[in-house]
Amino acid sequence: MDRRVRLLSATVLLAATLGLCVHYGATYETGWPYSTGEQLTTDYANHVGGVALLAGLLAFLFAERRRAFTVLAAGGSHISCSTR
Repeated sequence: MDRRVRLLSATVLLAATLGLCVHYGATYETGWPYSTGEQLTTDYANHVGGVALLAGLLAFLFAERRRAFTVLAAGGSHISCSTR
């Protein structure tokens, strides 16, 4: 292969990779299927019955109901929820 063809191919591949990285960064928030901790805290009633991905520290487990708990989310907000 000619050196110019290889250089052009490498440039096109690099530009395509960079474009995919920019696209991923721009669409990450809108493509995330789960509610954030802030959304659950401010508008919990709208998310009842839906699927949520909670990552955080289990702050308190209610002993009398065994399926209700409070999670301390990464942003510092407390989210009280229950499971089925």
